[in-house]
Amino acid sequence: MNKKLCFILLLLTLVLSACHPSKNETDSEEEAFQEYCLMNATETYDFTLPGSLTVTDQQGQSVRIDSLAQDNKLILRIRESFCEDCVKAELRQIDSIGNPSDIIILATYSNLRIVKIIAQKYNIRVPIYYLPNSIAQEIFSRNDRKGIPYLFVLRPNLQCESCFFPSKLFPKFSARFYKLMVEKLSFEKEKAPFFPITSRDLGKIKKGKTYEVMFPYRNAGKKPFVIHDIRLSCDCVAPIWDKKPLRQGEQAKLIIRFTPKGHGYTFQSIMVYHNLSRTPIRLTIKGEAE
Repeated sequence: MNKKLCFILLLLTLVLSACHPSKNETDSEEEAFQEYCLMNATETYDFTLPGSLTVTDQQGQSVRIDSLAQDNKLILRIRESFCEDCVKAELRQIDSIGNPSDIIILATYSNLRIVKIIAQKYNIRVPIYYLPNSIAQEIFSRNDRKGIPYLFVLRPNLQCESCFFPSKLFPKFSARFYKLMVEKLSFEKEKAPFFPITSRDLGKIKKGKTYEVMFPYRNAGKKPFVIHDIRLSCDCVAPIWDKKPLRQGEQAKLIIRFTPKGHGYTFQSIMVYHNLSRTPIRLTIKGEAE
């Protein structure tokens, strides 16, 4: 299922649920489907920030980006040329989150003084950092040219992933994404059962050839860990895993059989649903099929 189709299906689901308020909006199947679509509505390419990148806080102090990324962070990217109403819509979304400790803002405006004014005007409660346009153009030009604010996850290794471009026309869609990502980052921070490797780059691969890709995982928590469902972005991937509960300290592995069907760049998402969180773990496989 491609990103556009997931987006359309999710919007239809939200519209239908709004037309029938008597239905249970917390139905697990519906929410799981919406979360699946949200995770697949993100941009499928990753990029990495340079370790030497520095930003400026509101006190005028230079801060290295790697010091901000000691834990996983959800980044809201805004700049002066972006749709102002769209920026305000995202700031309202952040303000509605009870404890947005995993969110920071990277802002590109004419100067630091303007950033301070924006922070005061909209009562921004999360850390906001100034990034000069000359530096921003080198790093974010691909995403910035769309003219709207967007979000992405920044990992401690400075890898950026899950770029998401919200729309002010669909606030419920954006709210669900914020909720999903904040829960996901909180879950990872607690070091609950996790996959130490969540992405595999197969490099050059052959169309029609089947590859077995292994994702080991370990239960680092106290409660038994059970994978109860795995949802895939394409029928070209098939999962194999042990369905019995994994006790504390035990290890297992998830095998993904991947058979590329076409030529060129391919990117597949594997959503792992388990018993310890409503937030799925997202695994990815990519490669260049010849």
